[in-house]
Amino acid sequence: GAHGRIYSGELTLGSNFNANMGDETASVQDRLQTVENGMRRTPKNNTLHIMPYLIYTGKMGPLSIQAVAEMQHFQYKVETMETPYTSVHNDFTGKLMAEWHLQGDRSLRFMLDRKLERPSAAQIYPYLNYEPKRMEYVKGNPELRPQMIHEVSLDYLDTYRWEEERRLTLNAGIGYNRATD
Repeated sequence: GAHGRIYSGELTLGSNFNANMGDETASVQDRLQTVENGMRRTPKNNTLHIMPYLIYTGKMGPLSIQAVAEMQHFQYKVETMETPYTSVHNDFTGKLMAEWHLQGDRSLRFMLDRKLERPSAAQIYPYLNYEPKRMEYVKGNPELRPQMIHEVSLDYLDTYRWEEERRLTLNAGIGYNRATD
């Protein structure tokens, strides 16, 4: 990503990209099941996940700050001869962490985090599919949305050092976690 200096910190702009364009139902049993369901060819699953992000990291005296903002574009497409299916979601996530460095190796850390957990491709696959290992037919729910997780925490960290390479870090904290559909 691109980097730039802002006050006493650094700004990073970048993007992650993930694409899967292939047949997920390629076994002989799946091909037979596909013909049984009246489709003329094996369904093809395509996923596209684009995640541009912006990160600010800075230090002001004993205070260190990191802020992350990310937009997630997720597209899932199943191509069939009869009824193609496409699902597109755009979601924003972010994280703010501030750490106050105290005397010695002690610090106080505050974190605010918003993240996503997406359903797997199998969980949202909209058509009946035969699972040969479990010997059953399964169908996903294409309307499943990602689960949004909100976390807030406050931690106290203290590191004890003895000798050059030996240390023990103690962490005591309190936090709150809330998940929404």
